[in-house]
Order: sequence, then C-alpha cells, then structure tokens
Amino acid sequence: MSLKDLEGILTLDHRDSPGVPDHMVKLAGLPEGAGRGLYECPIYTCGHCQRGVPVAIGAFGTREKRYLCSHCRKVLCDECGRLKALTGVCDPFEAKAERRLKGLE
Repeated sequence: MSLKDLEGILTLDHRDSPGVPDHMVKLAGLPEGAGRGLYECPIYTCGHCQRGVPVAIGAFGTREKRYLCSHCRKVLCDECGRLKALTGVCDPFEAKAERRLKGLE
C-alpha cells in the first residue's frame, strides 16, 4: 500500500458564491485563492486526531513531505507529527476514542 492509497479529494466549489476570504483559507492550510471558484486537492486524515490535512502540490507535481507514524503506519498532521517526534508515543485516534468511551480520559 502506498501513501497515495490513503488520499481523498477535497473539493471547494464557490463558483456561484463570493467565496471565502484568503485569510480564512490560509488558516485551513490551503493556498491563497482556494476559496474562490473551483478548487480541488488531495487530502489525508490524520491517524492520531482525525484532522483533515490538505496536501500541497508544488510546481513540478511533487507533494510536500508528511509525517508518517512508523508504528500505526498512518499519515499525521503537523501538530501530531511533532508530538510523535518529541515523545515517540503512537496515540491513534481509535485508542483515544476507546479510552474516552471507557471513561479513562
């Protein structure tokens, strides 16, 4: 299985509306102009927090590097990737949900 197999597609369609201001689009990790017209890009779901992680594709069709958890083999958002690098602890979303359901968190 490759990382590309884990991708989904994010589609923003503002062709019939004024769109979203660039400052709001940047907060979501998307490039300027993504909130106007039709915008599509690959997206991952972080394996540790379930946050949607848009994938920026460079001018030469190369994808930016993503954090990958070596334990659960899932793509991570920047925040979870940094936390994993600091602590070395894999804490997947499923384990967090299980702890919460059991009242341990």
